[in-house]
Amino acid sequence: MDPFSITVGTLGITGFALSSIDHLRDLISSLADAKEVAQDIASNLEAIQRPLTALEQLTISDYAVYAEAKSDLENTRVAEAVNRCGQAQHKDALKRQEELQEEPEDEDDNGAQQTLAIKEVKEQSHLLESD
Repeated sequence: MDPFSITVGTLGITGFALSSIDHLRDLISSLADAKEVAQDIASNLEAIQRPLTALEQLTISDYAVYAEAKSDLENTRVAEAVNRCGQAQHKDALKRQEELQEEPEDEDDNGAQQTLAIKEVKEQSHLLESD
């Protein structure tokens, strides 16, 4: 083989290896991001759940006070804001789930990290649907 052919072959293999490394780095980063997104969603859900649980457990025996409090909540659109927040998080979770399913599996772990990330996103999505 002449030196030119060896050099071209080496450059081709090197280019392919560098491209593969970049692709794997991007995949690992996206999987790490998925776990972070799922944790953010869980944290946001917990932050929303606490005040809502307190409101749910609030009992007002005086009907007039109850009606006024309910009216105030409706007028300030608290319920609508909470619902929109939940819907937006649910939409983001579904989008992330689709993105994860479209990504190729990591050959090193037979897709275990991807499967785990999809499972976490599905669990968060299920929590959003049940609320």
